[in-house]
Amino acid sequence: MYSYSIVDAHAHIFPEKIARKATENIGRFYDIPMCHLGSAEELLRRGSAIGVKRYLVCSTATRPDQVEHINTFIHEQCRLHPEFFGFATMHPGYANFEAELDRAVALGLDMADTGYVHQFLHGTWLLCSHIQKRGI
Repeated sequence: MYSYSIVDAHAHIFPEKIARKATENIGRFYDIPMCHLGSAEELLRRGSAIGVKRYLVCSTATRPDQVEHINTFIHEQCRLHPEFFGFATMHPGYANFEAELDRAVALGLDMADTGYVHQFLHGTWLLCSHIQKRGI
């Protein structure tokens, strides 16, 4: 008999203060009705009800000024909830991406959710070049 663990491999979470608005905006953007609030507590409550053991959590920066706040938030949530594994965010318009990438790695975040890859190939190329230089 095999034993499997359920992992939620892509979960967006938001601070309680903006969770409802952010969730509604995502629903509008993708034209998909959102049934649940995008908070860490809601994710854990609903996930534990079906046996989820780990969660890859992230949030997307839609503006450059959101990058540091989001990465700090994801890091804090991973510290509070050991079942979380965090992805950093990046925005192509963020000016000091090399320093923030280093900070995010130092916080223990992974780099998969760098945002807007399909729209901003040049910014992503610069980010990937930095990752390669750092051996990350």
